[in-house]
Amino acid sequence: MAENRDFLVHMLAGPLQYPDGTFRGLDPIVESQRKVLLHIALSGIPQTKYEIEKITGVNHASVHEAVKKLKEIGALEGKEIGKTRTGQPKTEYTLTLYGVCLAILHADRKNQEAYGKIAEKWVRLEPVTLGKWKYFNQKKDLGKEVANAFLVNGAFAYVGEKELLDSGELSLDDFRVCAIELLIENARCYIEAFHNSKDDPEAWKEYVHWYRDVNPETTLEMWITAIKEDPELKKYLVAYVDDVFRRAKNEVEWGQFLKLRIETKNR
Repeated sequence: MAENRDFLVHMLAGPLQYPDGTFRGLDPIVESQRKVLLHIALSGIPQTKYEIEKITGVNHASVHEAVKKLKEIGALEGKEIGKTRTGQPKTEYTLTLYGVCLAILHADRKNQEAYGKIAEKWVRLEPVTLGKWKYFNQKKDLGKEVANAFLVNGAFAYVGEKELLDSGELSLDDFRVCAIELLIENARCYIEAFHNSKDDPEAWKEYVHWYRDVNPETTLEMWITAIKEDPELKKYLVAYVDDVFRRAKNEVEWGQFLKLRIETKNR
């Protein structure tokens, strides 16, 4: 089981990690912005620019620019709470769900505690993809590494679907299905890589180098078992399976139509 946990963490979190340990998605951010983002994420409460500057040590100008950038990309939102001593508006900044997901993807991979802290402090924003961290963490034989992998997967799915979520084309329930789909499809890809490598010594060497000698079918079974034991997660897994069958049915109908057109004699 320990090998499976290592495999999961590499499978889900590894591809997101660049040499400098940061994630670069739709909205790349610089180090000062990352520090501001993670400070608010780990504190779990709204922060003024002064509070951010005081705790993080990031200079005033950089905090100002970081807040501006994070607001522009939709990771932060501000609320005026009064006036400063000089009469300027005093604003507190808090994370959006997108901001929480970015923070998860930018968290220090070596600090495994950070993932759980972020999830528990912001669970109110998304009780499934953030709230189920605790469920996986408390499950026997799974633990923190798998809980973190689930969290990273959900965050990655949200960042990837941000535009559709913002436009309303994708509901939060649809996104949850997407998060489960991404997780299962990742496992499916590695099952295929596992089987395709077995008869090719060089490919197998490469596979073992990156993913160790772990059977991903066991990993997939572990995910399915854990998900189906939680009624809420199972609902989204079933919705994904139903979608697989719908897509398959559409492909079959399209294939039958093409076949009929090919076989029909010209009149």
